[in-house]
Amino acid sequence: MERCENVDCFAVAIAYTDDFGLFVFDGINYNLSPGNYRLVGFADGYQKNISPQISVAAFEQVDIGDFALTPLPIQFVLPYLVLSPLVEEYVNLV
Repeated sequence: MERCENVDCFAVAIAYTDDFGLFVFDGINYNLSPGNYRLVGFADGYQKNISPQISVAAFEQVDIGDFALTPLPIQFVLPYLVLSPLVEEYVNLV
């Protein structure tokens, strides 16, 4: 999670999802003050997602709902083919 002041945002807390994909930022444990925050989510194989800024008042509980990550496009990697000198010579003759 990032705190945003004016045009700058900076990291203030990190949370990991549980087995159900849920996460919580507790203002007391993270020493979070009222202000503007945004979520930044990322995982291997997924595109990073950044939420719009969320204004949070003192002692306010905020539920942002679903915060989905989009899978990266599938990429196919072709193996590098190394030709032996004899095959290369044959290919050059043809």
